[in-house]
Amino acid sequence: EYVLKLPDEIRWDDTAFLAFCRMNDELNIERDAEGNIIVMSPTNTLSGFYEQKLLFALELWNHTAKLGYTFSSSAGFTFKDGSMRAPDASFILKERFDALFELDLSVFE
Repeated sequence: EYVLKLPDEIRWDDTAFLAFCRMNDELNIERDAEGNIIVMSPTNTLSGFYEQKLLFALELWNHTAKLGYTFSSSAGFTFKDGSMRAPDASFILKERFDALFELDLSVFE
């Protein structure tokens, strides 16, 4: 990962950050709680192998349990601390995800 060095006065709101990510969609970009922009390197072959196995196991479990939705590392989520991260694999309860339909799902939720 590489943390971009920006002047302290440059801190993007969610809209500006989303625009930056869309302008650079070939990059894996995250934001930490302090507002630092982080460019993530691609995973290596072994990491990608295990990431896929983890996502498959999570989806298989959820397919049986039917408790919610799974997401790959391409999905970004905004957390209460202001960070936007894209975990290797993630799960959201159906009730929580369905509540997001009141929001714009084309942004990081």
